[in-house]
Amino acid sequence: MATSDAEIKECFKCFDTDNDNKLLVSDIGQVIRALGKAPLQSEVEAMEEEAGGETVDYDTFVKFYQRRMKKPRDLEEDMRRAFKAMDASGNGTITTAELNMLLCSLGEPLFGDEVDSLARCVNVDTEGNLSYDELVDLLVK
Repeated sequence: MATSDAEIKECFKCFDTDNDNKLLVSDIGQVIRALGKAPLQSEVEAMEEEAGGETVDYDTFVKFYQRRMKKPRDLEEDMRRAFKAMDASGNGTITTAELNMLLCSLGEPLFGDEVDSLARCVNVDTEGNLSYDELVDLLVK
């Protein structure tokens, strides 16, 4: 479902804390992600550079938001395939250590504390295994 103009404006206003109809350039990526898109960090950095200055107005933000970017749901199949490749036993689980290795080394790497925070959001059994399907479901919802 497409995001409506009203939803974009409402989200923009949540981040426009001083009500000047401007966002900090450093908030562009966070607002776009809050609206359900998953831009790469390199895309966010390019938008920040293009914006120049310290702030961006609503109309400029909308132009950035309207660019074609993947949504988490678009990445679902790739995530499942990557986790399945790590699943040596074929039982639908990977260890937290494997999750850490995968997320810290592939694509746009996460930091260790980000991986730990993510792992806390899913059930981990007594042997340190987690269901990667549960994790992917969490990431794309």
